[in-house]
Amino acid sequence: MLTADYPPDAWSGIGVAVHRQSEDLAALGAEVTVMTSRGGGQAAAAGHPEVVAIRSDAPLPAVGAPDWIHVHSLALTGLALELRRLTGARLAYTVHTQPWLELPAHPRRRFWLDVQARLLAACDAVIFLSAGERAAAAASFAHLPAVHVIPNGVPPPPAIVAPRNRRPLVVFAGRATVAKGIDLLAACVRRVREISRLHFLIAAGHGDRAGVDALTRLARESRDGCEVAGWLSRAALDDRLAHARVVLVPSRYEPFGLVALEAMRLGTPVLASDIGGLRDTVRPGSGGLRLDSFDPQRWAAETVRVAGDAALWTTLHEQGPQFVHRHYRGSELAARLLRDVYKAPHLPPRRVVSGCSGVAVVSPT
Repeated sequence: MLTADYPPDAWSGIGVAVHRQSEDLAALGAEVTVMTSRGGGQAAAAGHPEVVAIRSDAPLPAVGAPDWIHVHSLALTGLALELRRLTGARLAYTVHTQPWLELPAHPRRRFWLDVQARLLAACDAVIFLSAGERAAAAASFAHLPAVHVIPNGVPPPPAIVAPRNRRPLVVFAGRATVAKGIDLLAACVRRVREISRLHFLIAAGHGDRAGVDALTRLARESRDGCEVAGWLSRAALDDRLAHARVVLVPSRYEPFGLVALEAMRLGTPVLASDIGGLRDTVRPGSGGLRLDSFDPQRWAAETVRVAGDAALWTTLHEQGPQFVHRHYRGSELAARLLRDVYKAPHLPPRRVVSGCSGVAVVSPT
C-alpha cells in the first residue's frame, strides 16, 4: 500500500486508516511491508507490518516478489507503476479522494484527473470507500477495473470513561479546508455562541488558504468559548471526542468521514452533511444525524437541538457504539480485503506489500 501519510506523523485520516489496515492485515497473517517517508524503521514482528523508510535521494529498498502492491495516494502513481513493472505484482488502488470534486477550482484539476485515469487504467482492482464515491467515479471514467466498496474500519473504542452529564462541548476535527466545511463551521460557531452556552473545540490541522484564513479569523474573534487547537494526538483526540456533547462534520466534499465513526464508537452524537460517504457512515440508527443544508443558521439551530434534547441525545448516544461495532470493525474489513480483492482465503505464504511515501514521483512535467 503506497500512501504519502503514515503515523507517527499522520496529517489526515488517510494515514490513520492505512496504519490500521496494515496492522489488521498483518494480524490476519498477511506479510505486510509499509514503505514510508514519514517515519519508518519498524522491523517486522509477528502480527505486525514491517515499516521501511524511503527517501527521494536514495534507491528504493528491495521489495522482493510481492503478490500485490496497494496504492493509497494519487501522488505516488509513478512509484506504484514502477514497482509493478519491476516486480510483476498485481496493483490495487483505494480511492481516498477525487480531486476534481474536492478541489473543483484548483488550477491543476485537469492534471490530477489525468493522473487518476492513468492509475485506474493500470489497476487490477480498485476500492472505493463508499457507494457515492463509486457512482461519482463511474460517471467520470469510461472504464473501471474490478470495483469493490470496502470502507475504512476502526478498532474497538479505547477505555475512556465519559461522564453521563457531559460538559456542553462541541468538537470539530479535521483539515482546515473548504472541502471539510471550515467556512461553514466558523459561521455556525458564531451563531451558536449568540444563542447558547455551548463551547467549541476545533482540532484542525493544515489546510488550504481559504480554510486557514477562516479559522484564523475565528480564533481572533473567539477569545472565550471556542478553543482553536492544532492537530491532536490520537489519545488526546479520543479524549475530546468522548467528552463532547456533539461532533460536527460539515463537509462540502467527503468520500468517507472517518471522524464520524471515531465519535459514534465512543457514544458521541454526530451532526454531518448529507453528502458523499457520510450517507453511508451516518445513517438511521448510526448514532448521528445528517443535515441537507449548508446554511449556517440551520447548522447552529440543529447543533443546539442535538446538544440540548435529552431524549434525542440519549438515543443517539446508545446507537453509536453498537452501529460502528456491527458495520465497521477493522478486522472484518481487512478480512474482506483479503478475500474479495487479494483473493487469499488461505493466507500463508502470500505477501502484501504496503508502501507509503512522500517522494515526489508525480509532477506536471
